[in-house]
Parts: sequence; C-alpha cells; structure tokens
Amino acid sequence: MVERGTDVKEAPTHTALTFSRELVSEVWGEAQSLIQDNHAETGALPKDQFSPSLAEYIKHEIAGALIVLTARKLGKLVGYSTFFLATHHDYPSISMAQQGALYVAPEHRGLGAVRFVIWCDNHLKSEGISHVLRQSTKLHDWSHTLTGLGYGEVHTTYVRAL
Repeated sequence: MVERGTDVKEAPTHTALTFSRELVSEVWGEAQSLIQDNHAETGALPKDQFSPSLAEYIKHEIAGALIVLTARKLGKLVGYSTFFLATHHDYPSISMAQQGALYVAPEHRGLGAVRFVIWCDNHLKSEGISHVLRQSTKLHDWSHTLTGLGYGEVHTTYVRAL
C-alpha cells in the first residue's frame, strides 16, 4: 500500500510543493485536467487518438512495472510523472525507469519543477532503479534542463503513422 505524503517534502517556502508516490487509481480522476494539458503541450500523436487507459495503468502498477509520482501544493495536484520500470534485456544488471509522462502546471514550473524532477530521480534510486530515461519533445523542449541535471542525449526518436 502506498501512503500519500510519506516521502520527503521540499524545504518550507511560500511556494513549497509536496512530493510523493501515489497509486494511479487514487490520483486518476484528479489528474485528468493535467493529463489533457500535458498532451496539448507535448503530444506527438493526434489528439483524437489520445485515450489513456486506467485499466492498462493499473495492470502495469499491479505488475510492479509502473510508478506514479506527484507534486501537490496545499493538497492540490499540480504535477505528476509516470515511469515504466523494466530490467534491460541486453543489460540485466541495469534497472531502468522510462518516463511515460512529466507535467507540472505552468504556475509551478521553474525551480519547483526542477526540484520535482530531482526528487523523482532520488525516489527512483531509493526503489533500486539505476538508470532513468527521459524525453524532450519538439513541442516542449526542456533538454537544456536535462543536460544541466546530468542527463546525456542517447538517441533521437522518429515517429511515422502507418
């Protein structure tokens, strides 16, 4: 059972955010507006095909293959990040977390968002993850932040509808 608010919090300030791990089923309804806003900013595929499946997310979470991390301000959800977990089949000693999504409401970006990304990485490390894969889209390029946090560019992904 994941308990809300049990993880480390930011240093107290007037804009402090609380970060924690939550169950997808508990945050799903509250996250819908943020999920739609995220797709509007970063979605690489057509909006008419965008239809996140709670059942699929729960299936992955139950299998231990999904972690949902959240950012809240005064109890209100203002950001989230999803990670799909796997051991790399070519590198069995490496446990990886692939970012599925990362979104922080615009009014909480800047230092608060960077702190959330750092906290997510630290939390994943505490759960035994050794490598984190994140992406930056052409629609919302935040690669400069990633490189500033020590991430290195590995490859570029291309998509073609068939």
